[in-house]
This record gives sequence, structure tokens and C-alpha cells, in this order.
Amino acid sequence: MCQLNSGRDTALSKNNGRAYSLLIVLVVPLTYYIFLELFLGRTLGKFITGSIVVDKDGKRPGIFRIIIRTGCRFFPHTLFSAFFRDRIFHDKISSTFVVDKNRWTAKYEII
Repeated sequence: MCQLNSGRDTALSKNNGRAYSLLIVLVVPLTYYIFLELFLGRTLGKFITGSIVVDKDGKRPGIFRIIIRTGCRFFPHTLFSAFFRDRIFHDKISSTFVVDKNRWTAKYEII
């Protein structure tokens, strides 16, 4: 027996597609950046370059700064970074710095 799809089935599948897109575009990057920077002080790229994220006191940033830093990544920061020549937008707004891990830990022995 052949069944016809109702308009409701199509709407549900579109909503599921939107939910999966939202999950991929927002939740995955938020989790990636917040978890790694909060608990390890760096993301995969920072492991490769040998750098870490620190706050203005030279310590590992807290959850609030990491959330601000991560939220700023979703803005088209290329437009805003022109106003912050010394640091990129998400570092300036969250009062964080990306520093060389070996030089920083030798100097401050924090991480």
C-alpha cells in the first residue's frame, strides 16, 4: 500500500534539519572552544603552535572570560579587528592573551 506524505511530515523533517544544523554550527564549536580552553588552556591549534591562553594576570582564564572569548568568535571579527591592532577582537574583548607556553611557563610557572 502506498502512503502519501503529509505536509506535516515535511515540516517536521525540515525542523529536524534545522536542529541538526544549529547543533553543528553552534553547539559543537561552543563546546570545543569552551571545554578545551577552560580545562587545558588551549585548543588544537594552540597545541600545534605551542601557545596558551592567559588572562591579564597571567593565569588560566575563568569560565566567564572563556565564554566571552568564545562568543566573540561568532561575530565577523575581521571587521572589528581593524580597531584592535595589538590583539585580535576576541582577545581584546575578553581581556585574554595568547602567549608562547614555554616562555610563559618558564617565566611565571603557572600552567
